[in-house]
Amino acid sequence: MSFVSNISISCIVDLDIIRSSYFRQEAFFIPLPISARTRQTRFRWWQGYNEMLLGDDANSQGEHAEWHLDNVMVLANETLPQALLDTFDGNTSVSLPWFLTSGSSLLKGCGKNDSVMMFPGYSGFKYAETWDFVAAETNLIQFDIRVGCDDTDLGGEVDLEYSNDHGMNWLLSRSG
Repeated sequence: MSFVSNISISCIVDLDIIRSSYFRQEAFFIPLPISARTRQTRFRWWQGYNEMLLGDDANSQGEHAEWHLDNVMVLANETLPQALLDTFDGNTSVSLPWFLTSGSSLLKGCGKNDSVMMFPGYSGFKYAETWDFVAAETNLIQFDIRVGCDDTDLGGEVDLEYSNDHGMNWLLSRSG
């Protein structure tokens, strides 16, 4: 897990999402670093354009470009059970948890019968960014993610980042 303070960059620990899990629909439970536990924390999942262009042919590149996000929860403790919940089927903790999204639609994902936040095709940077949440008592973030539609390790990446300054600076929390 890498993260940054508001002013300077300092990499602390790197943890990679296990590749075999990353290409199947699986839940990830990630402890939030102390520096992410603030009264104004914003989360962002994103994929850069270069991560979509890996591979020798258009078909493998298309697989890199597609990913989906589901069952996003920012968990806290017994007194604040959740700051954010979105299952993309109308079940959310707040009416509009997403501040910005780019390249996404609510669709049925690969192997899913219900809606997910789908990021298909090539569209430059693809991301989903939440509003600021009070995460001072939060200690865990959970989400389901799948990159590509088959079980092949394609090598594409989707990063989870957080910001304590309304999205001016982003801090790497998790990379796969």
